[in-house]
Amino acid sequence: MSLTGNLGTGLECRVVLQPDGNIVLETEQAVKVKCKTFELTASESISLTAPQMNVNVQATSWTGQGYVIGEWTVNGIPMSTHVHTGVTPGTGSTGLPQA
Repeated sequence: MSLTGNLGTGLECRVVLQPDGNIVLETEQAVKVKCKTFELTASESISLTAPQMNVNVQATSWTGQGYVIGEWTVNGIPMSTHVHTGVTPGTGSTGLPQA
């Protein structure tokens, strides 16, 4: 079963309830969700695919293992190639990282 809006135009959008229980939302336009609390739960996995992602929140908490393929830059300092100043042999501390 499907619900289609703007049929035959460049603004066509569709919600499809598939016989196998899957739900598909199709549009070439933006999809926006506005609510007080948004909760997303998946019993197997979540995948995001996009050329760019922006996250704008006051605080984040992550639980579990994290893996990065590519470069992370924190306050202008690339994590994979940064160096430290004031390196002391043994159990001494180093200076702050540099870009």
